[in-house]
Amino acid sequence: MKTIGLCAVFLATMSMVGHAQGFCPPFGDDFFGTNSCCMPAPSPAFQIPLLGPNGIDIPAQWAHITNCGLANDTQVTINIQMTTTIPTVPGVTFGLIACDDVLFRITGSNTSGTFGFTIGNNFTSPSRLDWLMGKYMRTWFATDESGFSRQYYRFLISGDATFSGGASQTQVPKCTSTFGKAMMWGYLDLSCYSVHAPGMDPPSTPDFRASLVLTHYDGCQSHMDIPQNGRKIPFGVGARHQGESYHLVAPNNFTFGTTSVVSSTALDFAGSSIDAVRSTVSRTFIGGRSGPQCLSESTIDATNTNQFINCGCGSGTNPQYFHQKITGTAGVATCTGPSPVRQWSSAAFVPEIPTGFFEMQIGTWSSAARFDVRDVTPFPILGLVSYLDKCDPLAIPPFGTESLHVVYGINTLFRGTANRPTLFNNGGSLPTDTLMDFGNSVTDRDEFDIGEPFYTNILWMISR
Repeated sequence: MKTIGLCAVFLATMSMVGHAQGFCPPFGDDFFGTNSCCMPAPSPAFQIPLLGPNGIDIPAQWAHITNCGLANDTQVTINIQMTTTIPTVPGVTFGLIACDDVLFRITGSNTSGTFGFTIGNNFTSPSRLDWLMGKYMRTWFATDESGFSRQYYRFLISGDATFSGGASQTQVPKCTSTFGKAMMWGYLDLSCYSVHAPGMDPPSTPDFRASLVLTHYDGCQSHMDIPQNGRKIPFGVGARHQGESYHLVAPNNFTFGTTSVVSSTALDFAGSSIDAVRSTVSRTFIGGRSGPQCLSESTIDATNTNQFINCGCGSGTNPQYFHQKITGTAGVATCTGPSPVRQWSSAAFVPEIPTGFFEMQIGTWSSAARFDVRDVTPFPILGLVSYLDKCDPLAIPPFGTESLHVVYGINTLFRGTANRPTLFNNGGSLPTDTLMDFGNSVTDRDEFDIGEPFYTNILWMISR
């Protein structure tokens, strides 16, 4: 279990932003494991890494999947930048991003420059510019391909992709003909260690690595024709791209396909001893609420079972969608307040998400390490979860009943042994082979939306 109080985290790291090479924090646990009853966490010395002002360049792949088969795989180079302050906008004043929020900017293009993109949020607030929102999830350590013990930091990220150059319709999501942009959901893992460089200021040169998966889901999900979708497209319209999805994956030692998992039971699990959910109250950038505060997590248990596998809304014969049912309890009996222990589960959304939760198999990173990633199979997640946030006074009765949450995220299955994660466990350690992380979506209208940029204020962490 982890307990979050990250306002101090980013205040501590702000002094390091000026270093041209970025900042790699000391190796260690975040120690967020002392409270579990919706209490503000203590202020630990934990820090996150910060990339230098020029960010980091990574070889990547942009893929288009049609009817569960690879239609296009374009080699690109992406640049990732990050900040913990909101860019200055004339007439608008914002300060440090609070709690567990980080802003990223991702740009990319192919070698010839005929295909390019920028991924960022386009909220109503002008301060967003072309930055996209990241939410710190968790940290762990593993041994990289050089034998160094390296610390990893996971962020959920989301934002709109806009495209430039003479890109073909095969590479660009068809919905951009209607909206001019496409919503991308996913995650980013950032790792670092410091290599000593005598005579330099700072006295160490951080070595950064990163991996990510961002997905624009099949049009039957990302553009489903429901009132809660700001980008709904009716069935039968070409821009809905039924049976087609788009993916950005880095680094570029990735093989797209559906043969990397032997059986569906590889994704079944019962929760571990450190599974948890946490809440950010009140929501940043959401009107009508006071400043955000990261509250302690609630312990959870979770059981995830596959119900069936198919090609989703496509007509292909390769099974790519693992439709699942996830259930559990949240809370501890020693906490005060209404219903300290409660059930939570996926909620069926027929026909687009029939079991309420799915993982999408898109491929795997090869055993030949590149940018420190090897033998990892990522499964993008999309679903609808019924969960009443006991930490948000405006979400529980009598003030509100915000219980249904569109969720997105990733399940990473580490299939090798050399880079298998070891979780920090409140001073101890816990090896694992599966990290499932997902969060909810709240729009600037303070309601869930499955198709537009959003803010995440509830996060679930599960491992096996």
